[in-house]
Amino acid sequence: MHRFSRVSPSSHLLKMCPNKLDCKETVPQEQSRRRLEMPAGAMTEQRCRTPSIRDLENVLYLRNNTFSHVDEIVPNLYLGDSFVARHKHYLHSLGITHILNAAHGQCGVNVKAGFYADIPICYYGIKGIDDPSFNLSVFFNSTANFIKEGLDSPQGKVLVHCAMGISRSSTLVIAFLMIHRRLSVMDAIKLVVEKRYIRPNNGFLAQLIQLDKRLRQSRV
Repeated sequence: MHRFSRVSPSSHLLKMCPNKLDCKETVPQEQSRRRLEMPAGAMTEQRCRTPSIRDLENVLYLRNNTFSHVDEIVPNLYLGDSFVARHKHYLHSLGITHILNAAHGQCGVNVKAGFYADIPICYYGIKGIDDPSFNLSVFFNSTANFIKEGLDSPQGKVLVHCAMGISRSSTLVIAFLMIHRRLSVMDAIKLVVEKRYIRPNNGFLAQLIQLDKRLRQSRV
């Protein structure tokens, strides 16, 4: 069986400091200390507000997951790259029934429905561009519904991919978690980064923040 290679990001050296007073706080330590120093009710207020792009970036940049071709984010929902999308034997071994290509078209991952004619795959492709100015949000509802229908189908397993499985496809997975799993944008991103290395561009993060605001208002 084909083995998928994993490339670990650059590791950071941890230095032990013999004199505790001379040690500087790491970013996570400083954030934890500040949370403990917050007045009562401040944490609840912070959770209730829509975060900024910088808030989301802080969560993304504090994670150093190893990179892989495909990862299972929640049961039966996979996030991956073009390599796994083209590897039909591996798709069959995973039991994938639905594929959402966030980079469909000649300028992206040009895999069409006919490519999977010899295996039972339901395919949906959108011509997403990994550029901050591209409006990916117009596809949030349709792609979220496609993912939900795939997961709700008998023995359904869904692969969402783009070229690298880092920006476009991860944004659509986050939007699905927000729309159909009722997670906040922060909680959805935290869930995904626990399983996979992702880096949605700033434009996509801004669109997810707007989605978060709309969903909060609709659920009041």
